[in-house]
Amino acid sequence: MSHPLLQSWRMLWLLFLTALWTQAAAAQALKVEDDRGDLVVEFTLSYDDLSIRYRDHGVMTRLSSRLKDDKRKYYGPNGVLVAEVKSKGDDFKLRADDLNGEIKVKGDIEKLKIVVNGDEARPVKIKAKGDKLKVYRVSGETEIFIGQAQLSQDKKEVKVKDADKDERYRINDYRLSSAYGLLLDERIRPEHRYILMAEILMRQ
Repeated sequence: MSHPLLQSWRMLWLLFLTALWTQAAAAQALKVEDDRGDLVVEFTLSYDDLSIRYRDHGVMTRLSSRLKDDKRKYYGPNGVLVAEVKSKGDDFKLRADDLNGEIKVKGDIEKLKIVVNGDEARPVKIKAKGDKLKVYRVSGETEIFIGQAQLSQDKKEVKVKDADKDERYRINDYRLSSAYGLLLDERIRPEHRYILMAEILMRQ
């Protein structure tokens, strides 16, 4: 018969392994590849651990994050603060020292608007249209179609195409998110774009 103390240690060890398995199962890893099959960016998403790996001039760079109250801070590989995201419900804004202002994201999967540096007259909008998410660059009253995100026929990945219907990206996801339309928003530097995408993915 096992000693009670040994049984207690076994129970604690089992609980520890179960917690590790649950955390691993809860975390979601999403990879974005370009049309050549090369990795562009990878997201590891869970409430406590949101990290980003992306290719920057041929070198993979990792961003880690810390959540406190309504703010999530993102840090580079050297521990330097890269950006801060502040939430207000599902809407949020990104601030960084190298931005002349901030980037605001408003709305949901039906209609999302991205405003850079307060330029409300020239946002990018991502709208649900049937089984697709269509991306528009707006100038005043004019909306210019720049591409779309849609599920593949087998529902096993998301494809992002430009306005000419050329495939630009594919993602190992079985659901649509406005985040993938953001890949076509060239106003925003990649580092900030991927942070915005991670935040949208956490909400959708």
